[in-house]
Amino acid sequence: MGARWVATCGFLSDRKTTFYGEEVRRIREHYKQLRKSIGKSKPRQGQQVVERTGDAKARKVDDRLHKIARSIVEDAGKRIVIIVVSDLDGIRTNNDKGRYVNDKTHKMPFARLLKYIEYKAHDAGICVQLVEEYDTSQTCNRCGCDGVGETQGRFECPECGLDDNADKNGALNTGKRAV
Repeated sequence: MGARWVATCGFLSDRKTTFYGEEVRRIREHYKQLRKSIGKSKPRQGQQVVERTGDAKARKVDDRLHKIARSIVEDAGKRIVIIVVSDLDGIRTNNDKGRYVNDKTHKMPFARLLKYIEYKAHDAGICVQLVEEYDTSQTCNRCGCDGVGETQGRFECPECGLDDNADKNGALNTGKRAV
């Protein structure tokens, strides 16, 4: 789970990776801009409009989270595997990175998505395991040494030369921790 992609699924067997959450980011950004424009125009009943748009945003994001959770559980069910999720408990404490970054990270629905995955997996008879998230994105999933994130979203290993998506690297490391 992350800020750019709500969920990144990586399978250790074939390293197939699926990224989820572009729609959630798009919906959240659309409604953020809508609230901003309503605030600037100051309509007579602006507060009511903002509340209605907030309710619509919550419903749309919730719908996308349900669809993401269902897709993750269906993929796990087809492969007969367990679902391993990084434990993001405490990710928002002592993490002040400025207004823009805080807006992105502090409002991401990590706990809600985890709750949906857990109950859908329980209904399907699939085990969900939480593992510690610390250092999964800075460690190479191929050789285990510390790598370098040259740019946002890229992981480069100085030892084995792995150049891959940082979220995919973190997802594979999370899966390896469970094993």
